[in-house]
Amino acid sequence: MLAKNGALDQLLKTMVRSNVVDAFKAIPDKEIPASLKEDLTKRETINAIFEGEFGKRLKEKTLNSIIKPALLQGADLSGPALTKAQDDIKNDVVVELVNSSRFGTKLVDYSIEKSLKETGWFTKFVGKALYSKDAFVWSNLKTTPSGQAAERFIKDNVLMPKFQGKKMDPAEEKKLMYQAEEMVTQAVKKYSDEKKGNK
Repeated sequence: MLAKNGALDQLLKTMVRSNVVDAFKAIPDKEIPASLKEDLTKRETINAIFEGEFGKRLKEKTLNSIIKPALLQGADLSGPALTKAQDDIKNDVVVELVNSSRFGTKLVDYSIEKSLKETGWFTKFVGKALYSKDAFVWSNLKTTPSGQAAERFIKDNVLMPKFQGKKMDPAEEKKLMYQAEEMVTQAVKKYSDEKKGNK
């Protein structure tokens, strides 16, 4: 009944949006601006992940692993079996969100574009003298293997733990972001070399 009348669909969307809003509360605005947080928590952004095959699988999994055991078998929602089922579903949603072009990719884009813009003027001046002038544009770099590797690295090692609710040591997070920046630097060099080679 829940699945047929759309109540399950609405319940899942509300739960996911609430979890995302709570996750963003723990991230300072200097790291992710309020305007971007607001954009990423819009209902249409959250609802989009439920379209297609993923949404169908998630609803079926929720129905079979949580709702039916709770309603038909009287299983305790706070018991170990249903707690694990709820955690599994939350993790599925986090993975989908982080890999979504409407959500995780936008966060990576913002993070790297901010890093490129904050590059010191002297470094950038020297860089543009050494490399292609458009090598500091992330929309160009993200199409390269090195750029894609940097994006994947940030999604897996920074975004995923944050939205899974894991506490990250600031020093460790700084180290991870430094590694990501090094990967972007490699992308700048390789992009520039390819551009020069095509001339």
